[in-house]
Parts: sequence; structure tokens; C-alpha cells
Amino acid sequence: VSKVDKTIEIVGFSPQQRELYITKYFEGLPYCDNALKLIKECEYLFSHCYSPVMCRLVCFLYETVLEMGGKSLPSTLTTVFLKFVQQTMQNQESLATLARVAWYFGEKHQSAMKSDHLPSKEVKEFALKYGFFLPFAFPRPSDSGEEEFGSTFSDFVIQNFLCALHLTLAEDIKDKSLTKYLSFPSKKKKPYNWSDLVPRFLAGLLFLQDDAYFCSLSNKDVKQSTKKQKTLLKYFKRLQINELCPERLLELLHCTYETQSNYLLQHVALRLKPDLSFLGVVLTPPDVHVLHSILKRSRKEFSLDLRNSSIDRLKDLVGLKNVTSFRASLSDTVRLWKSLEQTKDYELLRASTEKFVLDPFKAKTVKDVSDLSDLVEMQEKMINCVQDASGCSSYEIPAIKNLRKLEFALGPVCGLQGFLKLVEILAAFPSLQHLDLDALSENGIGDEGAKSLSEVFPTLTSLETLNLSQNKITDVGAEKLATALPSLSSLKTLSLYNNSICDFGAENLAKVLPVMASLRVLDVQYNKITGVGAQQLTDSLRKCPHIKNLVMWNPTIPYGVLEHLQQLDSRISV
Repeated sequence: VSKVDKTIEIVGFSPQQRELYITKYFEGLPYCDNALKLIKECEYLFSHCYSPVMCRLVCFLYETVLEMGGKSLPSTLTTVFLKFVQQTMQNQESLATLARVAWYFGEKHQSAMKSDHLPSKEVKEFALKYGFFLPFAFPRPSDSGEEEFGSTFSDFVIQNFLCALHLTLAEDIKDKSLTKYLSFPSKKKKPYNWSDLVPRFLAGLLFLQDDAYFCSLSNKDVKQSTKKQKTLLKYFKRLQINELCPERLLELLHCTYETQSNYLLQHVALRLKPDLSFLGVVLTPPDVHVLHSILKRSRKEFSLDLRNSSIDRLKDLVGLKNVTSFRASLSDTVRLWKSLEQTKDYELLRASTEKFVLDPFKAKTVKDVSDLSDLVEMQEKMINCVQDASGCSSYEIPAIKNLRKLEFALGPVCGLQGFLKLVEILAAFPSLQHLDLDALSENGIGDEGAKSLSEVFPTLTSLETLNLSQNKITDVGAEKLATALPSLSSLKTLSLYNNSICDFGAENLAKVLPVMASLRVLDVQYNKITGVGAQQLTDSLRKCPHIKNLVMWNPTIPYGVLEHLQQLDSRISV
């Protein structure tokens, strides 16, 4: 496929499945007892094993390393692949030719080829012998009964590595043209998306000048290889790291990690902005590993936004001392805290709760409300264990205690169901100042939702803004609200815009306005109030010097009546 918007691997290996696969792969081999232990010791390579394809490849590469007499895995993908190709020491010319073939077909977005497309029979035999190729049967043409056989690269990662090797060794590719093969040239253009891993391998290879085997591969023109490294180094130094989007920043981190250059790693770490957002970007285990590795090199303090990132190694990032605050999906956060509670890691449990940020929070699905409920429930469970660890007499999760703005936007289908569940936990947020139920899709909590909310008003002592616009509230709901509104001692703004409130509802609101000393703005526009209800609100307004604005244009109020009322009191808006 020449152009792909996004590739998603829906199901990956869990940590337990990784271990099981590796154990089964080496079952019956002489080194099966130590294989899992040694692969896990190389955390970066083990992190790639979340992908079934990469897990098989890591096992295959490690098996090759062991057969060559090695006892441990190198620390990066580049060095482990270089270790793999060392078995071809006597066939360097064939390797260079194969690298050219990989690049040629890669540019055509192909991995399979017919035998007559290869330079020689020797190259094909070489590639099959060392595992670069697998036999491949091409689809049978409709006008012929014969099946045609050829070869395909055994893995897209192997083809990517060979492409990078070609770019490094080829004399016809000048040092200044290398940068266009990286994945972060601009925000608008990514022309080489068929070769996602090439930039990482390219960066890694160009910083392997001290590797004896690599030097033997590139000894034809050591100066040219050094020039290419310097060009890449200059490019990295000129990059405006703060302006990279999250995806490009991650790619830069991977490329930098593959170089294992202390200078480059420190250079990037020091230029990361303090507020790093990966909102909506899926963070794979390798992403988390390189991010963690580079963050801990920096002396800066960081705030991370990891919401909707499907992260499964949240503990690694949250545990960094220079990560002072983080946002993450509630389900991921609660899962982390439950895990820390089970392992009795109370110190990190307390530290992570203090770093967690919730404000502002927007509930868009029933699951969001359920997750928020789980968070409140988690606080109740945590009180005892954190007390035991810290010796304090009481404990509140700061994120819950400090939540000031809560938006609710579930829409009409699940609006009432979700809101009734939300009301049950509202009392857990003592600092809540802004509750907003005005959504474009309309939540439609109706009178039942209004009644349920009014019952918890006495607990919302900090609430300053209540927006109940567009929720299908009638006089019944307005009466319930009006009865309880005086208990909102801090309320400054109340919006009931675009509901179905008539004169009876307006009358009930008018009765309580004088006792709502903190109220400054009331919006009852686009309801079904007539001139009668408007007059009652105006009469009440005279007793309310504290109110600054009453917005009550309604299509059912004759214009002349509303204009007259506005002349009586300039605080009325039309």
C-alpha cells in the first residue's frame, strides 16, 4: 500500500503473554532456561515484545546471537541487528547488494520480488541462508495455471534495517540528502512512511563509528561515513524540538535513543518543554521506555498529559522524581493505584496521588462517569493504607479535593442515566466551582435529573457557576431547583437557557431570588415564559440589588412588554 493513514495493531501481547511466548520459543533448546531472563534484562528490546511480530523477531535475533557465542543482547535495535549480520562477515559484498535491493523495492513499497529481479543467484542464496529472505508464491495469474515463485523479506523490520544500511554505506547518497529520510522534517510532510523504522536504524548506524564490524563494512570511505554522522548531528541540533507534534517528538526520542550518544541524549533532554502532551497518542511500551530514559536525564521538572494514550507502563513515568504532575485516563490511573496498593508500595502510591491532576474534567461517555466514580471509591479504600504509611489521621486525593470544573456532555441517549450516576458522587468534590451541563448534543436530563441534582445542593458549598442549559427542564424541574437553590451559598451564575420553563417555573424562581445573596447572573432565555412570568421576575429583581444581570428574552414574551420591563430595570438583557 503506497499510502497508509494509520496502522493500528489492535491486540498485542500482555507482559505475561510475552514471557509465555519467549519460553515456548526456546523450549527444548540448550539455553531455554536463561533465554527469558536475559531478554528481560534488556528492557528496551523486551518492551518491543508487546508486538507478536517483534517478539518473534527478538527471539530469532537472540537465538542467532547465542549460536555465535554471545551471552547477552546489545542495548538497541540497531546494535542487535548489527550483531545479527556479523554472521555474514565473509559475504560483505552480498550484504551490500542485498541492502541496495531492500532500498530499491522499499521505494516501490514492495517486499516480495521474482527471482529475475535479483542481481544474481548468489545474492538470493545468501539471503535465504541467513534468514533475510523467505520463499514466496505469487498469486496465480487468471490466464495461466502456473504458480510463480520468488522471495520476500522475512520481516519488514529486517528490510528497514537493510535500507538504513544502504543509506549509510552508499557512496551515491550524499551526506546532505540524508536528513530527508528522517520522519520529522516538517508537520505537513512525511514522504517515507513506508519505512517507519529506517530513521531509527539510520541514526543508530551513523553513531557506530567505534564498532569494529561496522567499520569493516564502511572502510571503503570512512571519511564519507563520518561526514554523514556530522550532518545528522547538525540536523538534530537545529531542530526546534518544542515545535514538534507528539508523534514526531516520539520519533525523535527513538532516533536519539538508538544513537546512544550521551551528547545527543542530553541535548534533547534539556530542550524538552516542561509541559509535554501526548493526548490521544497511543504510547507503546518502547515509546514509554525511551521517554522515561530521556526524561530522567533532564534537570527540568515535567508535567505530562497522557490521557487516551492506552499506556500500560504508567508507573515508570509517574515514578520519576522530576515528573511533578500528570494527567492520564482515569481507568489507567485507578489501575496503577490498585496495583501499587496490592504490592504495598505505599510511598509511590502516595506520591502518584499527589502528582495526579484531574481539573478540569469533561465526561463524554458513561464510562467516564463510571471511571470518576471508581476514583472516588478508590479514595475511600486508600485512606487506611496511606494513613498506615504516613501516620496522618486523614487523607484526601488532591485531584479529587481540588477539582473545580466539571463538564458533562453525554448527549440525549445516555444523558440522564449518566447524570444520575454522577450526582451520587458530586459531594466528593468539595472545591467544585463550575458544573456545566450545556452540550451541543443536549444531555436532556429533564425534570428527573433536575430533582436528583437539587437534592445534593447542600453539599455543593463551593459551587459558583451552574449551567443547566438545553436539558428539557420544565416547570416541575424548575420548582424542585428553586426550592433547593438557596442552599447554594456561593452560586454566582445560574443558566437555564433553552429549556421548557413556563410562568409557573418563573414564579418559583422569582420567589427565591431575594434570598440568593451570592447570585449575580440569571439566564432564562429561550424558554416558554410569557409576559406574566417576566413581570414576576422583574418584580423580584427590585428586591435583589446584588443581581447584576437577568437575561430573559423569550419568543413568548411580547416585544413591547420586554422592552418596557427593560426600561424599568436596566439589568434586564434582551
